[in-house]
Amino acid sequence: MPRVPARFLIADRRSANAAVDQRRRQRGQALVILALALVAVVSAAGLLVDGGMAWANRRQAQASADTAALAAAKSFGSTSDVTSATAAAEAIAAQNGFPDSYTDCGGKKKNDGVQVSQPPTSGPNAGKDGYVEVTVQRPMRTSFSGLVGQPC
Repeated sequence: MPRVPARFLIADRRSANAAVDQRRRQRGQALVILALALVAVVSAAGLLVDGGMAWANRRQAQASADTAALAAAKSFGSTSDVTSATAAAEAIAAQNGFPDSYTDCGGKKKNDGVQVSQPPTSGPNAGKDGYVEVTVQRPMRTSFSGLVGQPC
């Protein structure tokens, strides 16, 4: 068996030790990358959940406004009284989760949750008698966005 000079053995050990040291230094990089990726994934999940809640809230608002407009139109058609039509719209909207008075995200009491316009102020029938427009609103509480300072 041929003998290997000692100087080559020492060089091989040094390069092997250097490779081990380099792997040890890079091991911490994986942890940082994993932590950043985890933050990104959780943030994306939060946006999906809050976006879904916003979509559902918008759909509920549309359904409530449509139902309240039908109630206001029915009331106005039978009584020709704007006050009773507004009361009917507010009652139906409140039953559907959109009360006239609510507390906004800043903690202020507001009384504009249901707005009834006869004649409408916007849309294709704006200014035309015989039409009713109902607009509803309420604050939407968020789940994941609340963790970063956006509770509504």
